[in-house]
Amino acid sequence: MRILFTGASGAAARLLAESITRDDRKYKIYGVGRRPKEQIQAPFDEYFQIDLSNSYAAAKFFNTEGPFDYIYNFASNADVKFSFENPAQVINDNILSSVGLFEGLKNCGCLSTRVIHISTPEVYGSNPSGDILSEDSVTFPRNPYAISKLSQEHIALYYYKSYSIPVLITRMFTYVNPYRYNIFTSAFARQIVQIERGERDLLIHGNLSSRRSIIGPEDAVEAYLSVLELPFDGAIYNISGDEYMHVGDVLEILKKAAKCKILAKHVGGLVRPTDIESQIADSNRFRSATGWRPKQSVEMALRSLLNHYRGN
Repeated sequence: MRILFTGASGAAARLLAESITRDDRKYKIYGVGRRPKEQIQAPFDEYFQIDLSNSYAAAKFFNTEGPFDYIYNFASNADVKFSFENPAQVINDNILSSVGLFEGLKNCGCLSTRVIHISTPEVYGSNPSGDILSEDSVTFPRNPYAISKLSQEHIALYYYKSYSIPVLITRMFTYVNPYRYNIFTSAFARQIVQIERGERDLLIHGNLSSRRSIIGPEDAVEAYLSVLELPFDGAIYNISGDEYMHVGDVLEILKKAAKCKILAKHVGGLVRPTDIESQIADSNRFRSATGWRPKQSVEMALRSLLNHYRGN
């Protein structure tokens, strides 16, 4: 089975690719992205440096290297803070990369390649009432990154409905990923390790009151692999854990696991112009279709995250 990862330099692609390689699954995995090969840390069988926003280059690539059985479309700039500072760049890059991918598939006649489009719960918006979010909940993105991701979803569904390219969409809620530094779990854990080493005195943070459902990296990987067995009929799937907590609760778990006393300080500049108050999901659609359930506790995942940074 041949699987292509777009956005191959990203944290999510690396986490999944490493797991496939480590578990010796019967897949051959390929990566594609803008960065040169020497900057790619994920263990792909082959990597290709291509700008997918160029649909001609994408079609040429698929004609030469295809067909692929599946594509995990991770390609996105997923830095929310950066998107506030550079909205035009993030929206432009993320939308054009998806258009280029699907145009490439269409123009080379690769209409049977199944595409797992990786989206985000950010598309639901701030959710101040704390409602449980299902796939049918209203989407109201509140930052440029989320706007681009909802646009990507509509692009994917357009090519499914207009050209019958098999597509499904995942919205995975918060998960621990040691390779993604710009999320609160990693930011807290890295700072704690720096304090343990004497490299800094204080942990800084932004808003601690937001609520999140969280899963560990192993459960995230298993969920992403489970989607391969689903029908590619344009459906959207929430993926989330059973444990809900405030961002401040995550910080307290990590502080208790630290090897020294951790002093923390709120910094206003770390708070988003528009923040997400609650991301709690109803993921019954995905669980019923796949049988997937989270197995790793959040506390264990966070302790493993600390140990990862202690060793690196």
